[in-house]
Amino acid sequence: ETIFTAPFSGPLHALVTVCLFLAFPSPSSVAEESLLRPMAPLQKAEPAWRVRNLAAQAGLERKQIRSGTFDQDGTIWLAANDGVYRYDGYTYKKFGTKDGVPSEFVRALLFDNSGTLWISTTKGVASFDSGSGRFVSLPGLEGQSIGAINQDEDGTLWFCGSSSGLVAWKDGQLIFHDSDNGLPSSDVTQYFLDSKGRRFALTTKGLAQQSGDSWTLPLEGLDLDRTTDSFRSVAESDEFG
Repeated sequence: ETIFTAPFSGPLHALVTVCLFLAFPSPSSVAEESLLRPMAPLQKAEPAWRVRNLAAQAGLERKQIRSGTFDQDGTIWLAANDGVYRYDGYTYKKFGTKDGVPSEFVRALLFDNSGTLWISTTKGVASFDSGSGRFVSLPGLEGQSIGAINQDEDGTLWFCGSSSGLVAWKDGQLIFHDSDNGLPSSDVTQYFLDSKGRRFALTTKGLAQQSGDSWTLPLEGLDLDRTTDSFRSVAESDEFG
């Protein structure tokens, strides 16, 4: 507060001290006021990108899209329940059984290390031949329902089958891993290679780990519930490995 003194002339010719109190807000009151004051509306930022629905243009409005991936040129490939779709940014092209796709119900897509596109379907696996523009079925898996596709750094491809187990494709040979090799089920949902080089198979009856030419159950004997349930996905922790 600040005090001012000034002479006052009146009948008594007395000097009256007039005190004027000027109040200045304290920091705490400023803070309280700022909390009560309505905030100015936020300005709507201009979006950095737009979302476009291209389903109608491609005829995909009522389709199930199971998987999608990009090739080296930026072209997108989609796995749908009625074939494979390719979109180059301008036009769509559909590939069906007349183009070599084993079954029009396509479940997964993968570009391997050499740039070849692989697809899995309910009736086998095929790779895309860019020269002919057709898909070529992989012999040995005809009629098999295959889901996820994975590849190791050494180039080995792994196909997860619904009844054929886990199938490895390397150096032109198919190697089948199923319940005869120790998998808890021949219905394999996913394959996983961790940072230490350990291979795991996720099945509808539990998790398995490769040990030589056979598979063991790493969760067996642990005080855990539901270790024989259906496993669908797995991730590796940077902290615990």
